[in-house]
Amino acid sequence: MEPQSVDILLVEDNPDHVELILRALRDNNLLNQVHVVTNGEEA
Repeated sequence: MEPQSVDILLVEDNPDHVELILRALRDNNLLNQVHVVTNGEEA
């Protein structure tokens, strides 16, 4: 069975934190698609 890629839902209202998290994911070779929303209602 091959591993499946899953999408990531990132709920964060601080754009600087979003950039840090996305950079950390890239730096660790996590190439999952990331959907970013700024609050729980959007999620």
